[in-house]
Amino acid sequence: MTTSRISRSSINYSIDPVELDRLTCDDKWARVALWRAHAKIADIPEHLLDDDASEERIAWLGSKVPQPNRDELISDGKWIRAFVAHGEVSRQ
Repeated sequence: MTTSRISRSSINYSIDPVELDRLTCDDKWARVALWRAHAKIADIPEHLLDDDASEERIAWLGSKVPQPNRDELISDGKWIRAFVAHGEVSRQ
């Protein structure tokens, strides 16, 4: 019997824009970390979910975006396309 597997790249999810703003304080790398699934909300350490831990949370999320991905987003213009309407990021 042949089994099939769902490709992780075919699964799309969205984050409530208000919650995204609260979690990332509009920091670009923190947003990319969540949008591009470098980190999940469930991955964020519990102590970083408090509003008074926003700076540490932003740093933690931003650190999850690998440098090659940062370089790619900046160098080939994907950065602009990453921030499209409705807080959605296309998976390119």
